[in-house]
Amino acid sequence: MNLARIIGALTLMTLGLPSFADAATYAIIIGNNAPPTVDTTLPRLRYADDDAARFDQLLSRLADETWLLAVLDSDTQRRHPDATARARAPTSRALFTAVDRVRERIEAAAARSEETTVYFVFSGHGASTEDGTPYLALQDGLLTQPQLHDEILARWPATFVHVVIDACNAGAMVGARGAFGPTVEANREGVARREADAVVASTSLSRFPNVGAIVATTEGREAHEWSRIESGVFTHELLSGALGAADINGDRHVEYSELVAFVASANSRIDDPRAKPNVVALPPAIHRRAPWIRLERLRDVVQVTGDPTHLGRFFVELENGQRYLDAHLGAGERLAFVMPARTNAYLRTPAFEVPLWGGRDIEIDLENRRERTVASRSVDHAYRRALFAAPYGRPYYRGFVDSRALVGVPTDDLSITYEKRDSGPPTASWVAFGVAGVAAAGAVGLGIYAAKTKRDFDATTLQQPAMALSERYDALVLGTVICSGVAALGAGLGIWLWVSDEPSLGLSGSF
Repeated sequence: MNLARIIGALTLMTLGLPSFADAATYAIIIGNNAPPTVDTTLPRLRYADDDAARFDQLLSRLADETWLLAVLDSDTQRRHPDATARARAPTSRALFTAVDRVRERIEAAAARSEETTVYFVFSGHGASTEDGTPYLALQDGLLTQPQLHDEILARWPATFVHVVIDACNAGAMVGARGAFGPTVEANREGVARREADAVVASTSLSRFPNVGAIVATTEGREAHEWSRIESGVFTHELLSGALGAADINGDRHVEYSELVAFVASANSRIDDPRAKPNVVALPPAIHRRAPWIRLERLRDVVQVTGDPTHLGRFFVELENGQRYLDAHLGAGERLAFVMPARTNAYLRTPAFEVPLWGGRDIEIDLENRRERTVASRSVDHAYRRALFAAPYGRPYYRGFVDSRALVGVPTDDLSITYEKRDSGPPTASWVAFGVAGVAAAGAVGLGIYAAKTKRDFDATTLQQPAMALSERYDALVLGTVICSGVAALGAGLGIWLWVSDEPSLGLSGSF
């Protein structure tokens, strides 16, 4: 570990919470459907490229620079045209060129005394060589565990590095194979803190205290892809939580404990072990409550909020057909997530759907729901019946965090109420409309008086009265013009305030 990394780690541990403010952020996202060059018996994946495009859809709205390494198929290109223009083949050369660029950016930011955050995301095949070395499959070769650690993570003296891997045997890449054992139900069976510390210390990531990892540690050759969501199941669950559904305390900072609890909740009712991803989350050792993502830093998004009490299991589908988010929030929880601005979507349940239109923040109004008429396609029974069947809420989250000895977010003081803003223009609009009305009435009155003055002027033959009437007429005409202008300005301002008024988030409370 270099001196900069040691100093950074000691500083963060001494000061407690980093500011996270305006951190320079970079992302490398890899998606590779092809089997590894050393084992062509593995099947070609269908949705690793979609996973990469979806991570790009999120992280490109956060990062200062994003490198997307994936060969996108025709369907993915139609759905993600912006990503298509930037995508490069997931080769070793492209990867390490991006790694060098990120290192340069980190060093430049450090010279400006800026904090830095890096995301490294992989979706594809993972396995081990004959000598037992874990690897991830690139298009033209392998990315081995020693390469990931020594040639990538060791070269990035960033404040935080977030690693996400969705691949078979991915846990071996960070030394987390079996780290937590079998998935447990969320309850309050505590785990000693020293046992949790031992788990982290036993992983090969212990030499990188600034690195956190979330991996699907599936054993064997099964790939958890589901055609209905056109994505890897783990990736879809992780992104659903990261978009806001996992944010249990509503602070808009989605932390590791929230993500892994949300994913565990989504899978908790699945009985078939072949369909159940085993997920491990290892937050950075220097700060176990480091946010995986800060939603308020996302660009070009809108906030969707509302009361999920009557929703049950639901999903959001964008107008281009992308399955964007799934969730099942417990009673009394908050519903808040982000979606791309200027994008139309539908929130759908098994019984009804609600349109989500427009480029502004949206408060879900179930009064606008309509019955669903499109029949569901045939899908894998285990996912269709059980995925997201268990509600995610504060009781589940607290039990899960306790059972895993995670450092959780505060939830005890959280209180939530839901308010629906009355329809109609805001107060400022009414004031502007009132001013416009008064000015319009004044313009009418002055216009009538000016017309009468003009008639009197035309009727008189005396010079002195004619001059007085002429001056009065000119003043009345000027007053009429001014009042007419004020009326037009007030009406325009009122309409603008009405249209641009931000909708109420529909949530209030303290936490």
